[in-house]
Amino acid sequence: MYVAKHDVILHPEDSAKLKDVFHDRLVNYHEIDGGHIIFFVAKDISFITEHILPEIKQYNPLPWE
Repeated sequence: MYVAKHDVILHPEDSAKLKDVFHDRLVNYHEIDGGHIIFFVAKDISFITEHILPEIKQYNPLPWE
């Protein structure tokens, strides 16, 4: 679960509640410094290559790899 710390669309309080609800089913919980749009137009998207893509590959590998 990736959460933007300053999100005004999906409030961090709601994300924290979801974290508590799904705690035993979450693979990872990571807070990113930014707002909702940070996932789409961020200047630094290293969190995608460092965190998100490796987890996608780990839990949903491509069939040709």
